[in-house]
Amino acid sequence: RPFTLIFDGYDEVQQATGRAFRRFLKDLKDFQFKCKEEGRPVRIIVTSRRTLIDKADIPIGTTVMKLLGFNNKQKNKWEFDYKDLTGKRKTKGGFSTKVEAEKAQAEAGADAAQAALKEPAAVTGDGLFTAYYGAYEQQIEQVLSSLSDMTDEQISAAIRAGSKGSVIIATWDSVREDLGKFLGVSSYVVDESDSVLTYVLDAQYEDADAVGSKVKVRYAIDMTGREEETVNWDVKETIGRSVRKAGLNTLIGLGIVFVVLMFLTFLIGQIHWIPDILNGRKKKEEAAAPAAPASAPVPAAVEESVDETDDLELVAVISAAIAASEDVPADGFVVRSIRRRGRKSNWQNA
Repeated sequence: RPFTLIFDGYDEVQQATGRAFRRFLKDLKDFQFKCKEEGRPVRIIVTSRRTLIDKADIPIGTTVMKLLGFNNKQKNKWEFDYKDLTGKRKTKGGFSTKVEAEKAQAEAGADAAQAALKEPAAVTGDGLFTAYYGAYEQQIEQVLSSLSDMTDEQISAAIRAGSKGSVIIATWDSVREDLGKFLGVSSYVVDESDSVLTYVLDAQYEDADAVGSKVKVRYAIDMTGREEETVNWDVKETIGRSVRKAGLNTLIGLGIVFVVLMFLTFLIGQIHWIPDILNGRKKKEEAAAPAAPASAPVPAAVEESVDETDDLELVAVISAAIAASEDVPADGFVVRSIRRRGRKSNWQNA
């Protein structure tokens, strides 16, 4: 029969050393394969909390199981069986051994911690996992605290690796500058639907509280394990902060418009260079062309003076000739106009 090796607390190794042993699971797989080749097969079980297991490179084919917490009935039965098997059951007179007393004290502290879990302000949905609401809320706070403690290098490495949880880390990276360090959760509500627990938490962050912003964290957990957990941060700023940001954006917009208008004004002022350049080129072309010969002067027109006396004589001659030809008196008709032909005198024309 193969041996079973149990490595408990993978996440505690990372917390204690500050290093993420990403290849640890792959090294165990190589060791398991080597043992099988040598005829000494082994089974290996690694336990870890979910908050840090996402930093490990899980080999293909690995069986991953998610354990649910005990309800009160299961806790009581486990306690009874444990003490019955170890012979440390309580008697009427008190505790049977000092070890049992210490164990009872530790259990009392665990019960007190359980009682200290925050109860949801409101619950909606199926209500099948009511007993685990407080425990999961505590785990969510641990996740939020771990995210806020991550350095820039750790965030960049996790996003580049693209491992499980990298989407959550990338989402946190987009809002962490506005939120700052995680301080805690003041209250929360839970909605349970189709085995999915959706937490809406009123979270407190250092930088957000300093400016009065309200932060709500929506955290979804699939109890069946079919889907990965998702986290979203909703930051609501105060009216005063929103007005200040809007005013700043307005000033920036006006500044950009002013700069553009100044540039256009300068550009329009330089447009006169275009016709100046064209006119200069035209003048050069005209200067280079040969001068055209001057045309001969046109003699001025000479008006011929007409003697009005010649016209009256001409009228009298024409009137007398017509009267004699027609045998009518000379005052029986009127000469309306005289049309001249050529430049000859009236007597020459007659």
